[in-house]
Amino acid sequence: MQTSRRTYLIVFVAALVVAFLGRLLFYYPGIARIPSNAVRLGWYQAPHVPESTPVSVESLSGEGAVALIPGSAGRIVLVDQAHNNGFDIGELADFAGNLASSGANVVYVESESDLIAGLSQADALLIISPTKSYDSEAQRALEAFVAKGGRLVIAGDPTRESDVQSLNSLAGSFGVIYQDAYIYNLQQNDGGFRNVLFTEFGGESQITKGLGEVVFQTAYALSVDGENAVILGDDNTYSSRDETPGGVVAAALTGDGKVLTLPDFTFFTSPYNTFADNPTLLSNIGSFLLSSERTFTLTDFPYFFNGPTAVVYQNPVTLNENFADSVDLRARLEEVGAPSSLAEEPSTDGAYIYIASYADVSNSITRVLKANGITLSDDPLSEDQSVSDSEGTIEVADVARLERGGTVLIHLAQPDPESTDPYRLIVLGEDAETLAAGVERLLQDDLGGCLITATTAVCHDGTTTTPKPSGGSGEASPTVTFLIVNDDSALEGPVVQTSAEAISGILDDLKVENQIVTISDDGVPDLETLQEYDAVFWSIGDYCCEAPSEEAT
Repeated sequence: MQTSRRTYLIVFVAALVVAFLGRLLFYYPGIARIPSNAVRLGWYQAPHVPESTPVSVESLSGEGAVALIPGSAGRIVLVDQAHNNGFDIGELADFAGNLASSGANVVYVESESDLIAGLSQADALLIISPTKSYDSEAQRALEAFVAKGGRLVIAGDPTRESDVQSLNSLAGSFGVIYQDAYIYNLQQNDGGFRNVLFTEFGGESQITKGLGEVVFQTAYALSVDGENAVILGDDNTYSSRDETPGGVVAAALTGDGKVLTLPDFTFFTSPYNTFADNPTLLSNIGSFLLSSERTFTLTDFPYFFNGPTAVVYQNPVTLNENFADSVDLRARLEEVGAPSSLAEEPSTDGAYIYIASYADVSNSITRVLKANGITLSDDPLSEDQSVSDSEGTIEVADVARLERGGTVLIHLAQPDPESTDPYRLIVLGEDAETLAAGVERLLQDDLGGCLITATTAVCHDGTTTTPKPSGGSGEASPTVTFLIVNDDSALEGPVVQTSAEAISGILDDLKVENQIVTISDDGVPDLETLQEYDAVFWSIGDYCCEAPSEEAT
């Protein structure tokens, strides 16, 4: 019985082997070395499959590393987050990290007041996709910042803003208008018609150095004077607003080369920051931010000091009487990274704050003042005065000649732009009391009402005074009040704007009392109301021939 089962098993296995070999020889006759003249009809022939080699596509992605920027240690770059900016800090990590690696301090500011205050010490400001407009105070502060040599970069992005109003509330101040339109190119693009390749650059500049091709992903078109364009589209590049080829501007340098406006933020972020020459462009932008040549005014105290600073009291008696003020002054310098020490004489090559009475001032300081257009004299202010009636005068060249009795003079001596000399601050007063008042004003940032020029202030007994022109009596002027009439009665449409707010802001900065009357809300002011003020600004905007109305006239 066992033999029978074994026989069946052997037969079964043999049948399987025969079936397998049969199919093998049928479908793969080469194995059996069948002669070439053998009949092959009906035998399986594998079909010919053509080989296809895909077209090679060169990647736009490359190394993302950006070279360190020399000479950047200690520079301060503000990043605006006070205007509902449409970006996340993490998206800026690569770029901000590169700035930090170069030695710069990257500071994110979250309120407009902090932004304005921070401009006093900043070297540059980066603004990304604001969705809240800049008010007149911020506009003036940023214009002053750029005028002093600060660098400003504005980056818009159509995918992050619902309109261009917020961008243009600032960019318009510098001669650039963001169009409510995107750039596209159906021929030269990175996998999508709105991801445009740019190969045309407007002249040689710090921004375009080393660029051959850059990529922007959905970018605004800019309206700007063609001479200021630095990145342009080719003849196949269109703006969705005009739909006409050529003449499209993607980036511009304005503000005497200190303001860079960019159409896109995406290329700051990974992986787009590695496409084509985008790493070089980002390196150039970093160098632009960190190569400002800031100048400072008195209102920037104490940020013009950035290293060891001597506090010099010419007379030890003055130091003794104002010792508490000297401690506060040195503490303020320490806060901004300017370690200070007391000294008996000003250094010829170092930064210092020199404090002395008019009677004690050294010859070296009077020479510094004279070189800056400031002359101290014992002569009376007018021919009607006798020498005994006058404490002498302060003359600021081409500006004013003032009675110096009871005053404190504060002057910032700016270094020659071609030199490496530091800033020096000179504080002179009639006596210890006026000197104390002057130092207190410095510490409280309360010099606006005393300013004669951007670098010179004269305060009377620590209170605001309006300087008299040469030949005046030297007496303080009475308080002047202004009425500003916001004549919006001739305006039509959604935009109702005159210069009333801007005028009021300027007067506020000058500590001048003023009030705004809006005709649409308050009606036309009558003669009796007008006569309550010393002067009237009647602001009608651009509506020259429609306002003021007959009633207002």
